[in-house]
Amino acid sequence: MNKFAKERFRNDTQLRDRLHGHISPCILRDLTYFDVGTSFLSDSLHNIYHGVVKRLLHLWFKKKYKKAQWSICSKLNVVNRYLSSIKYPSTTVRIPRSLSKYEKFKANEARGILLFGFPAFCSVLPLHYARHLLLLVVGVHIAESRQIRRIQIEDIRLLFHRFLKLFPVLYTPRHNSQSVHSLHHVAASVAEYGSLSNYSTFNFENVLGLITSTVHSTRRHECEIHNNLKILRSALIEFDRSSFNSNLKRFINITQSTKRSFLLSSINENQTVQYRQEDLNENVRVELQNILRQKDLKLFKTCYIFTNRFSVMVYCSSSQKDDSCLLFLLAGKPSIGFIQNIIQVRRRELLLRICKVNIRDQLCLTFDQNKISCPNIFHGDIDINNYVFIKSEAIIEKIVYTYNNQLKCYVFCRIPNLCESS
Repeated sequence: MNKFAKERFRNDTQLRDRLHGHISPCILRDLTYFDVGTSFLSDSLHNIYHGVVKRLLHLWFKKKYKKAQWSICSKLNVVNRYLSSIKYPSTTVRIPRSLSKYEKFKANEARGILLFGFPAFCSVLPLHYARHLLLLVVGVHIAESRQIRRIQIEDIRLLFHRFLKLFPVLYTPRHNSQSVHSLHHVAASVAEYGSLSNYSTFNFENVLGLITSTVHSTRRHECEIHNNLKILRSALIEFDRSSFNSNLKRFINITQSTKRSFLLSSINENQTVQYRQEDLNENVRVELQNILRQKDLKLFKTCYIFTNRFSVMVYCSSSQKDDSCLLFLLAGKPSIGFIQNIIQVRRRELLLRICKVNIRDQLCLTFDQNKISCPNIFHGDIDINNYVFIKSEAIIEKIVYTYNNQLKCYVFCRIPNLCESS
């Protein structure tokens, strides 16, 4: 690139064309120990979700490629139906819109359809394209996980290396862009700095959104933003005073937090439980009275523990928001199940009757004598006759799930991390 910069070109356009899209040589390349690939961290928002995922959606659904063997534009409605069947916790930041609006997708929408909606695409893509997509899905799930073992870093490298090797073969070299190539550096970033969520720009985008939401003028926006930041800075001095406005304190807490995390580990029996929508099914109440040997109990369809909402499995069956599927501890081991009943015992104690899930298997990929499993994706069935009673402190978190008609089972997806766009 420096070589091109020294050459004489008739105009800037000719130079730009010669540099294949780069505006000019990067001055950082003159530094002795600087390397473009390893000196920049991989950003999941721009490189993966706005980069690779958006490019794949463009290739699959753009009408100009409808004759290509990878095109599934004729299957748009089929994929949409599957995506609309996915149940997300009500705390999900943004549930993906219809795929017809994929060109306007936010990064967290692209994240949702990649991490949780991938079976919809695998069901309509040709087999070798579906297997290629799973390399990306499993790689990102591992790279965004809360805990990453050393051996998993090698798994990330192997998954993305094979993805990149096959991409120009399947989609032609023309579409093998820089954003696709950036996957090559993800494993190195994870090895040095941990999970992708530690340094992604989702948090910066959230803060920018909060700042721009304070702008209400029709002109001189930069002055209003500057004044708002000055007020925010001054407010921090008064933040710890008891007389400080609670709404403003909440706003400052959000803007100053490095990560927006939601951890159910804080749940305990001493927290206030609010019950909503009493369940008047007398037959179920009598059944539970006999099982628990307790006459003083009430049933409810929803409840709130602190700000965490939980509901019974049939309460929101028509909505994409569902708070009934849980990951919980049973005899010290993680289990998955659905809330069958929310029970208030003696007007103070909360019990949940959980319908357990029988896990069939875990998503696993095999290639080149390598066998790599995804730690967050499981297949299983509901066992209606197998239930347990748990207290609130046994809850770990809520789970994304859907029923897959091809596999004839449920697909359960644990959210890789509970911060930022989750």
